Amino acid sequence: SVSASVDWYHTFGMVQTNILFEAFYTDLSDVFVLRKLEEHDSKGNQVLERCNGAGARVWGLNLEAKAMLGNRFQAQFGITYQQSRYKEDEYWSENEGVAPVKRMFRTPDTYGYFTIKYNPIKPLTISASATATGNMLVQHLEGSGTDVDVAVTTPAFFDATLKLSYDFKVFNYASLQVSAGVQNIFNSYQNDFDQGEMRDSGYIYGPLMPRSVFCSLKINI
Repeated sequence: SVSASVDWYHTFGMVQTNILFEAFYTDLSDVFVLRKLEEHDSKGNQVLERCNGAGARVWGLNLEAKAMLGNRFQAQFGITYQQSRYKEDEYWSENEGVAPVKRMFRTPDTYGYFTIKYNPIKPLTISASATATGNMLVQHLEGSGTDVDVAVTTPAFFDATLKLSYDFKVFNYASLQVSAGVQNIFNSYQNDFDQGEMRDSGYIYGPLMPRSVFCSLKINI
């Protein structure tokens, strides 16, 4: 593995900033792959064998930036572009006619995030955060959802959350924090789950939760 980075700090008036740029490259030998066996277990479930395949290469570029205005405003974001590829075509399915792949499963080429925190007044905190995930390949094994094994290209996802928190003083030694918000505001969520007794239980990808409203209480002593 080799990597190189540039880490730059600068202050513009009252705003402190930091920018990090990084390039990376990794060569993997005897990388693990999963191959489907012909036999099933005693309950009829498909058996996958973890074995050594050809090598792989992972390389990419990463950019991160931060900005701070005292304790009132903070922002940070990052974006990564990477390639995760096997050196040789990997035959991941025993179904006839299923094409091999060089792209590693569940490895998006692009992904990123941002977080913003703002305190208009001392007890009130407004925060926003999000993660963005580009498309990736996911194995969809034959069953109720498909008649043959398929390498599915997933859609991109943007999972954004908005949260408001307020701190109330409780006597002189404790505070009560009341929070509320919305998770996954745009409901960026998988819409093709398998169903039925023959479903592929591993065919799950993307954000863990659909759009959700939440609230909480927290006591600090």
